[in-house]
Amino acid sequence: MSKIFLLSLLAVAGCGGQLATDDDGAADEAALAGKADAVADATTSVTGIFQAGSSAGDIFYLWLRADGEFAWTRCYDAGCASPVIEDGTFKLTTSSGKKYVTFYQIGPAGDLKTHFNSMYEYTRTTRTLKLRLVRTSAWQSLSSVAESTMCRASGGKWNGGCDCGGGWPIAYSPGAGGCWVGPAVGESDCDDTLGSWSDDETNAAGTFCDCGYNRVLTARGCVARP
Repeated sequence: MSKIFLLSLLAVAGCGGQLATDDDGAADEAALAGKADAVADATTSVTGIFQAGSSAGDIFYLWLRADGEFAWTRCYDAGCASPVIEDGTFKLTTSSGKKYVTFYQIGPAGDLKTHFNSMYEYTRTTRTLKLRLVRTSAWQSLSSVAESTMCRASGGKWNGGCDCGGGWPIAYSPGAGGCWVGPAVGESDCDDTLGSWSDDETNAAGTFCDCGYNRVLTARGCVARP
């Protein structure tokens, strides 16, 4: 089964999530930031496209962009039964010799706060990005993958860019594993459910509608993440 069909069955496009609670996550971040040795300002040290290997953790696909934006396919539930596709921003810090990447997302329309999503300790080699969610002990390993390879593996045609063979709701994002079928939501449904609609440019997740922190995109618009 190709990824484009697999993700249409498994993944719900979303724009929110959390480690435990927003307050708990913010406390983790504040504690590390308060004793930070330095700020890692070279985002190029971690930028790239990554996918999980056979022993997947909570992240299946991850796209870290040089402009500080990210998109990923991540699980929040037990057993990873319902992975979600999300986007937002990230920042890098170091503390006591350890490196951390912290992920953030916008709120729903009208909410100007930038919300904490989660923080991971990380190590980076040429081919591998290893992540450990704070407050956990398990490391997960993601392998670097070329965008052209991901495009073709998901059913797209590569010619300096990825052609997924159709218009919306056929979407494309390395953070979603390449070509995928997004929820067929329109602008009015997005706006009516406090999403932020982009008329002519998709977000990093490959959709036109940003739902905001802790919410997911469905064909009915933005709803609270289960």
